[in-house]
Amino acid sequence: MVSCTQRIILILLGAAAVYLAGNARVSLFDRDEPRYAQCSRQMLQSGDWVVPRLYDEIRAQKPPLIYWCQATAMRIFGDGSVGGTFAARFPSSLAMLLTLTVLAIALWRGVTPRHAVWTIFILATSLMTIVSAKVCLTDSVLLLFTTIAQLCLYSIYDGSRKWTPVLLMAVMLGLGGLTKGPFILGTVGCTAVVLTIFYLVGLMRGTIAPPETELTLKRFSYRSLQTIVGILVIAAIVIPWLYLVYHRAPEFLVKATAEAKAHLEQGKEGHNLPPGYHFVLIWVTFFPWSFLLPIAIGLAIRHRHDPQIRFALAAVIGPWLMIEFMGTKLPHYILSVFPALSFLTASAVIRCIDREEPDMQHRSFQIGAGCWAVGAILMSVLPWLLVPGFKLPGIHPPKFANQPYAGLIGYTSAGILYAIVVFALVRVRRYSAAMAATGVGMLVVVVIGFTLYLGQAKFLRTSINVAGVLKKVGATAPDSVVMIDYKEPSLGFYQGGTIREEKTSFLNEKHWELWPHWLVLTRQAWEKAPEESRQRLQLLHDPIIPYRGWAYSDGGRTVEILVAENRASRK
Repeated sequence: MVSCTQRIILILLGAAAVYLAGNARVSLFDRDEPRYAQCSRQMLQSGDWVVPRLYDEIRAQKPPLIYWCQATAMRIFGDGSVGGTFAARFPSSLAMLLTLTVLAIALWRGVTPRHAVWTIFILATSLMTIVSAKVCLTDSVLLLFTTIAQLCLYSIYDGSRKWTPVLLMAVMLGLGGLTKGPFILGTVGCTAVVLTIFYLVGLMRGTIAPPETELTLKRFSYRSLQTIVGILVIAAIVIPWLYLVYHRAPEFLVKATAEAKAHLEQGKEGHNLPPGYHFVLIWVTFFPWSFLLPIAIGLAIRHRHDPQIRFALAAVIGPWLMIEFMGTKLPHYILSVFPALSFLTASAVIRCIDREEPDMQHRSFQIGAGCWAVGAILMSVLPWLLVPGFKLPGIHPPKFANQPYAGLIGYTSAGILYAIVVFALVRVRRYSAAMAATGVGMLVVVVIGFTLYLGQAKFLRTSINVAGVLKKVGATAPDSVVMIDYKEPSLGFYQGGTIREEKTSFLNEKHWELWPHWLVLTRQAWEKAPEESRQRLQLLHDPIIPYRGWAYSDGGRTVEILVAENRASRK
């Protein structure tokens, strides 16, 4: 019989393997990953650890702590194309593993070892958790600070009058502020607000006895003192950096304030979506455990008088409402509620396995598991839409012939087998085995998909391959190369950070004198350029040029990348 301690160790080891697998091989995704990585590398190379900069501009989107973490990792693992990619993602992987460890210890001591095992198992194997642990964004690091702060809030809510949870929560709030500004304050604050509402409703209904007046005054005075000290601790963490950045780059705080206001009110970069966005997307982000959400929430409401369940409900409802009404909505914002949501799901799983609750035995659960299996199979065949000849009515994605078919077949086969096994176990009511297969199967499918498919897909490695050509011809010096009509920041990171972006109009006659020695441009830009401009350029006829790839962060269009030499610069 495997003990709970051994299971936790196995979960952490399995999660570590998945979170780190392929991180150096798979290209930096989207726009934000290479921006964070490049900013961290510039911080390391310049020695300026106060003012984050991206190329020639101040990057005021985030405070510096995430860059400190990534730059430190780059100092250890290197800041080149391979080492830098792995290093930029390493803090996210490490932070997620620490979050799981902290949560396991807290639940082991405060609830039961079984709750600790199931909670971290569910959290570790959820899709958004895995994604956040494998990308170099702020969310995984912020989740570590948020989780500890929420656990401290629970300790205070549970009646602890010690200074330890107050001071530790203040430290976490300060570090969270240095990671993503006031977001962590909103998360913990909204949890506290919902807890207060629960308390007031309990007083009105008579389910909670009102405390004595004298006791209330003493407690209020004591909590006020703790609050003041906590604020001073937060200030001691945040203010030194604010002071330094204000004196070195006063415009940083102005830009950061405007950025935060835009995120809160109107949304940034096309991510302004209506409330309900995360409610719809949770069925994907919390996959594979999303088919348990109706049972988890239903049982949580049914057992809401349990203090631990009630706190977890508040830690889900409060932050969830906050992010639903923010202007900017991105899928990973919901990660802040995942520890509490995983605890509620784990509690439901334990109750159903122990036959305390009959919810998994209902026919509706069988139907839900069947729908989940169909969804899992569809997710496993989605990459085939990019294969020439594979068509679905009404869906017309780009097609790429140079597919890693071995990895694609392996990923799809594993996904289909995964769905069948889980559904079959649910059908025969072997719920414990079904839940174990749900998490383990998810990890296996992710490893296969990330390493054998994404890591080998050439159409996703366009920036890496083009950067290799630029380094080969020596296009790495400052002012030696520009990219035109190719809006992938990842090229800047892999090229070395000296390339700059220009508009298509840069190919017109009036800009000839400004052309550097090398130009990277799309086939579309080349064909639209004036004939006189094309005559001034010599296309590089390397055997592996041009590169055809998927510019997924630029409208999802297909691009063909050319490298051209400015003939006039040869003199």
